[in-house]
Amino acid sequence: MIPRVPVRKFMSMRIRGVPPSTDARELARLMADEGIGCLLVEQHGGFVGIVTETDLVRKALSQPVDPSEISAESIMSFPIASIDEGATLETAHEMMGSQRVRHLLVTREGAPVGLISVRSLLDAAYDWALQMNKPAA
Repeated sequence: MIPRVPVRKFMSMRIRGVPPSTDARELARLMADEGIGCLLVEQHGGFVGIVTETDLVRKALSQPVDPSEISAESIMSFPIASIDEGATLETAHEMMGSQRVRHLLVTREGAPVGLISVRSLLDAAYDWALQMNKPAA
């Protein structure tokens, strides 16, 4: 049986926001420099969209336009899919599948506190598998 682990145990607390005008070349540089797979688009004190590595490839780099001419606002996905920090990893997995996304904004009482990704779910599953295969002491 898979334990009912809350999202907060595996979420990343690194939330990086960028202005809507940030160009695709800068988005890619920021993701590479910071070792992250997504950036949140911030406007008027809140997050209005998300740009992922997949968005960069499919919506910016695949176009016959210089990436420096493509803004975050034009390639971001919105609204941002979110989940409460107390929800289970199972719920996160189901949401990602049904909404066809790889990142969820994690919230506490409606306020952003982190992100959880498909990679986070894989890490959790791996940790669980290791625990299940430990020899009894």
